[in-house]
Amino acid sequence: MKIIKLLCIILNIFFLNISFGQHYNISNAHSHNDYQNPIPFFTAYDQGFGSIEVDIFYYNDSLFVGHTFGDIQKKRTLQALYLDPIKNKINVNNGYPYADSVMPLQLLIDIKTDPNRTINKLVQILNTYTTIINAHKIKIVITGNRPKVNDFTSYPNYIYFDGDLDKDYTTSELNKIGLFSADFTKYFNWDGKGIMVNADHKKMDSIINSTHQKGKKIRFYASPDDLNAWQEFIKLKIDYINTDHIEQLGKFFK
Repeated sequence: MKIIKLLCIILNIFFLNISFGQHYNISNAHSHNDYQNPIPFFTAYDQGFGSIEVDIFYYNDSLFVGHTFGDIQKKRTLQALYLDPIKNKINVNNGYPYADSVMPLQLLIDIKTDPNRTINKLVQILNTYTTIINAHKIKIVITGNRPKVNDFTSYPNYIYFDGDLDKDYTTSELNKIGLFSADFTKYFNWDGKGIMVNADHKKMDSIINSTHQKGKKIRFYASPDDLNAWQEFIKLKIDYINTDHIEQLGKFFK
């Protein structure tokens, strides 16, 4: 009996590793509030993260990076902390964000000020970064304060938007959705310890399947953020693993 149990454990690990290798790698890692790291952008980029999040404020005709309005500093602009480094990496990598041309990079821009004025300024700035907006494997997604849904299609082709699970989108609007993000605590009670209860598991499975049927990816924020949670999220096929622990998640994936 002990031998049978041991064989079952070994087989479970084997098939989990096969599934992990086929569907998940460091590109599925998302750096939440990346700008709060001692070294913004590069900490997550050097790990190979597929998605990086930055909060921006429109002030004095510029876009500043920070968690609150009080964080605004002259040198902490979107260009200095993110756009310039991304541009430099694309130039080095012959039109791709990473040396491995298969690896994507999503920049999730969380707008904290008026959406229309902020995005208009963002578009104005991005139009000067043709290296970025014409690059392969780069996606720019707007989250936080967004314009009205029926205005999504009025923005340039290189601009995508974060979707809400509780909204219905037309086909043209859905084409402008880069991914779906949702507050984990709004839908689930699981604290990341042990195994997710069956009710939460079924609800998450339904949400993920529905999102994938739309041809979109999904991310949960305010979610448990440790080894046990990451393993469960991979089993459930969450596309982006949200983390504040960049180096630990990087080691886990590698």
